[in-house]
Amino acid sequence: MDRRVAIEKHFEQKKFSSKFSEERDYKKYGMYIYNINSLGDTGFGNYSSGNSFFEMLANFSEVENLDGDRYDILDKINFTFNRFINFQEFHSDAFHYLSYIDDPFELDFEKWAKLKVRDLYKYDIISPFRYYRFTWEFGVGVMPFYFRGQNIKAALKSFAFNHKRITSHYSTKQINYKTFVENFYNFSTRVLGLNADPRGINADNQYWYNADRFLREAGFFKTADPKKVFQDNTYYKRRELVV
Repeated sequence: MDRRVAIEKHFEQKKFSSKFSEERDYKKYGMYIYNINSLGDTGFGNYSSGNSFFEMLANFSEVENLDGDRYDILDKINFTFNRFINFQEFHSDAFHYLSYIDDPFELDFEKWAKLKVRDLYKYDIISPFRYYRFTWEFGVGVMPFYFRGQNIKAALKSFAFNHKRITSHYSTKQINYKTFVENFYNFSTRVLGLNADPRGINADNQYWYNADRFLREAGFFKTADPKKVFQDNTYYKRRELVV
């Protein structure tokens, strides 16, 4: 299987199908940040987006004025992400690109940002996806597995798909993902006592709220970082990004 993919395609964020999508502001590109230097921080909730790769990096770096001097913004980006980098293991094409520019007015900041994103992705510091691990603490049912999504709704769809992919139950394989998630949510709420909206996870006016609480509080969904996901399973693989 060809693992090469255009960096723009890999980090492009799909629009929500639901009008209740306050989970994040929609912009063209988006990424989640994972602190691989800290075992206690998998980057849950650290999300940034932008209509360009340079803007996406700048927004995460908390640049207040995107119209300011671009070299100052570049320095702020590097300063911010250096907290996530092990310099003994990190090789950056973005650094070499910057050092080879003789005329500072010739620097293509967007190309530099794409190279930076490719480097960060290669070392599992950023990803266009938030990763989760399903683990049934009682030791019954399907074995633990990973799933992912660009947003909460996509993650739940991935959860249903991966559950059906590995289960041996024929009836489970035949139902659509929305019904599967609804049934699983109802079981968690009414049988296991999860404190969530009893109207269900697919209630039009409460979908995001219910789904977010479901993933955070159900007890059998754990956040995961991409480095461990790629090490532990054969289904998800790191892509080779083309700039």
